[in-house]
Amino acid sequence: MTWPGRARVPAAPVTPATEESRAAAPPRVTVAISTWNRADLVGRAIASALAQTFDNIEILVVDDGSTDGTPEAIARFDDRRLRTVRLERDQPGPEHRHRPGPG
Repeated sequence: MTWPGRARVPAAPVTPATEESRAAAPPRVTVAISTWNRADLVGRAIASALAQTFDNIEILVVDDGSTDGTPEAIARFDDRRLRTVRLERDQPGPEHRHRPGPG
């Protein structure tokens, strides 16, 4: 689409990411998964994110102090794109899960 009075600018070419380019630059997309006591579902969410065809991503899983098997379910994945933040106790409200750090 071209707006009146503006020239159309061609999109920059997209080149496949290489190991070197991934190491040099931050990922283009972050998939954030917040969880609390969802051992039965978190693995499915992580597997879905890892299966995406776009591979220049990181998957950030924030475990909000789960007391079930959630940490073990997350630990089953061995992928360089996966990062996990485990909060020691359940935080009150979603604003804490989306902003990991000291409570």
